[in-house]
Amino acid sequence: TGKKLSLIIITQVFLIVSSNMFFANRSFWLLFWCVVALSTVVNAQLATTESFKRGGTALVAVNFLVPKSTENSTSFEEEGLVLERISQTLFEIEVDKMARLEILNSFSRFSLNDSIYVQFQLFSNNTLTSTPKLYRNDSFIVGSWSMIVTLRNGRPLGLAWDEGCKECEDIEGACVDNVCALNFLNDCTKECSKCILSDPRDRCGTKVYVVWVGSDSKGIGLLSAGSLPSAFGRFSLNSRLYRVAAGAERAAFY
Repeated sequence: TGKKLSLIIITQVFLIVSSNMFFANRSFWLLFWCVVALSTVVNAQLATTESFKRGGTALVAVNFLVPKSTENSTSFEEEGLVLERISQTLFEIEVDKMARLEILNSFSRFSLNDSIYVQFQLFSNNTLTSTPKLYRNDSFIVGSWSMIVTLRNGRPLGLAWDEGCKECEDIEGACVDNVCALNFLNDCTKECSKCILSDPRDRCGTKVYVVWVGSDSKGIGLLSAGSLPSAFGRFSLNSRLYRVAAGAERAAFY
C-alpha cells in the first residue's frame, strides 16, 4: 500500500509538470497521457483492494497437503518440495475475534499419513497463503495450531504461525515442525478411539486458532491475539489447558 501511494504522488507530480509544459513543447503529450493512464490503474487497484473491518466477516480455509503425485492438482512449493492439496475446509469467521476452526474427522482420515501438511488461507482480492506445517512425525501428532493474521488499515499484510517448542523441549520428538505435539499413542489413539465411537465431532480432529493483529479499515487496533491459548502463563505441553486446546481433554470453555 505504501508503494502504491508513493506511485500516486509521483504520477501527480508528473501530471503537473507535463501539463505545464504541454503547450510549450508538444513532445510531452505522450508522457502526459501515459501518466494519466498509470494513475488511473493505480487508483483502481486501491479502490478494489478488499479491506477488513473489526466485527466484519472473513472467508478462510484450512487445507491438507501431500507431496505432489499428479499433474492436475492445486499445488504449492515449500523449500523445493512440491505439495498438492487433497482437502480444503472453508470457514467464515469474525474479524478480531479468536476463531476455533476444527476439521471434523481429520484424525481418522489423515493421522496415519506421516507426509501430510496443514496450510491456512485468507481469501480477499489479495489472497494470503501460509507456509505449510507438518502434521505429524513417527510418534507425535500436532493437535492444534495458532494462526496470526496481520492487517494494516484493514488490508491483509501477512500470515504467521504462532510457533515455538519451549513447552516441550524436554520431551524427545514432541516438537513437530516447531510446534509442540501430542504423543500419538498415549494422548491421541486411546482418547480418540473412545471419542470417535461416542462423539461424532472427532475430538482429536485438527484445530486452528485464528487471531488478528494490526489495525482495521478504520484504523482501530486489533486485540484478539491476547486470546490465544499460548498467551496464558500456564500453557505447556503437560498442562490441562494445552490438552484441552489440542482436543485430548474436554472443558466447558472450549
